[in-house]
Amino acid sequence: MRAGKIMAVDCKDFELDFVNTYTAGETDYPTATVFNFEEWRKKDNYMKVVRENENHNEMGNKNTYMMNPDFSIALLSQMATEEEFNAFKAKIPNLEHFKVFHVKNE
Repeated sequence: MRAGKIMAVDCKDFELDFVNTYTAGETDYPTATVFNFEEWRKKDNYMKVVRENENHNEMGNKNTYMMNPDFSIALLSQMATEEEFNAFKAKIPNLEHFKVFHVKNE
């Protein structure tokens, strides 16, 4: 989040459940907040997951962590059918905040 622009999560053909299974408390990986672009940009929210040893800037100055303003998250999937793709999307919180691209291999 500090230096990178895109964190891509390759879900392959797994229907990962980011609502119930692959989420955690607000100090670990709260997907309902992480997957909400505006909420995740708020320093009070993203700093909850930044650990003490990570809380520094690129020069190493302590307590100066800042999220890269260009940071975003991309979820990649390789679902075989439209039904699988829709089931996968149903398990992503705040999907309305995502740009969804569906590339069909025909």
